[in-house]
Amino acid sequence: MSRKKVYTLMLIATWFWSGAFIAGKYCAPYIPPFTLVFLRFLIASAVLWPALKLFPIEEKYRLKKSDMRFLVNTSVIGMFGYHVLFFASLHYTTAINASIIAAVNPVLTAVFCAVLLKQFVNKQMLGGILLSLAGVLMTITGMNLDVVASLSFNRGDIFMIAAVALWCLYITVSRKRTMPPIHFTFYNFVITAILTFPLALSENPLSWMLGAGAAAWLAVAYMAVCPSVFSYCVMQVGIKELGSQRTAVFYNFVPAFSMLLAVLILGEAFELIKVITMLFIVAGVVICQTAGERMEKSRK
Repeated sequence: MSRKKVYTLMLIATWFWSGAFIAGKYCAPYIPPFTLVFLRFLIASAVLWPALKLFPIEEKYRLKKSDMRFLVNTSVIGMFGYHVLFFASLHYTTAINASIIAAVNPVLTAVFCAVLLKQFVNKQMLGGILLSLAGVLMTITGMNLDVVASLSFNRGDIFMIAAVALWCLYITVSRKRTMPPIHFTFYNFVITAILTFPLALSENPLSWMLGAGAAAWLAVAYMAVCPSVFSYCVMQVGIKELGSQRTAVFYNFVPAFSMLLAVLILGEAFELIKVITMLFIVAGVVICQTAGERMEKSRK
C-alpha cells in the first residue's frame, strides 16, 4: 500500500476517533463504563466477522495456539484497560482535560518504542512531535495561559493518564504481532467483549437500560463501527507501514478535529485561532513523517 493511501486512511481514522470523544462523553451519564466497553466491542466483533469472510483484503490466517497469550495481553492492555479507564474518566473530567492528557500519546509512544523496541528518535522527529503537541495545547486552551494555569487533576484526569499510558504500550507491543492487522484487531475485539461481559452484568443493566435514550444507543453503535472497526484496522495497517511512533503522531489531530466537530454538530463559533493552531499540528505531523522516511531510506 502506498504511503499516500496510508496517510489518507489514518486521517479518516483520526476523524472517527475524534467523534468517539463526543459520543463517549454523551453516553457516560447513561451507560456504565464496563457495559460501554462490552457493547462497543460486541457490536464491533459482529460487524468485523462477516467482513473478514466476505471481503478478504488480507492473506488468509488461521489462529494459532501460540498467538493466544499475545492476543490476551494486548486485549487487556489496549482494548479492555484503555477503554474502561477512558469511559470512567469521562464521568469525572472535562473534555478539555481529557484531550490535553490524550495529546501526550506520541511522546509516550516514542518513549516506549525507545525503551522496549530500541528505536531511535532523531532530533527532527522529536521536534515534529513537540511542535504538533504545542499545536494541540494551543487548540485546546485557545492560547490562554489562564486556562493552563487553572487546570486541576481530579480522579478523571488520573484515569485518563493511566488510559493513555496503556494505549501507548498497546501501540508499541502491537508491532511485534505476526498475524495480519485485521485479524489481530478482530481477535482483540472478541477477547475484550468476553472479558467485559461478566463485569457488564455486575453493573445491573435493568437499572439503567430504560433510562438510556435512542441517541445514546446510536452513539454506542457509532463507536463500535467507525472508531473501532474502521479506525483500529487502519491503525494496525499504519503500524505495519509507518511504524509505531509515526502512527501515534496522527493522534495529535484528535483535539483539532474534535473542535471542528463541535462547530459542525454543536454550533459553536469557529475562530481564526483554531485554524492557526491546526496548522501547527499538521506541520508537526509532516515533519515527523518526513524525518522518519529519511531515516528509513538512509538505512536501505
